[in-house]
Amino acid sequence: MKISQKFSVTIIVFIILCGVFLLLILKQEISDGIFIAWLGGLLANAGIYTEGNIRAKKYRPDNGLK
Repeated sequence: MKISQKFSVTIIVFIILCGVFLLLILKQEISDGIFIAWLGGLLANAGIYTEGNIRAKKYRPDNGLK
């Protein structure tokens, strides 16, 4: 099974975001604003990957044939 480069980058960013979140929890320095920013980053990461998949499935090359 071949994993696409976009998916592997998404997984790496997800792991980094989870690590930052756990670090903030362990240091007890998390506030509402930091949590919302972290959650926004996580959702943006997932959204970028999903958007790329949707666009790739809708892509139809125009080769001049009708």
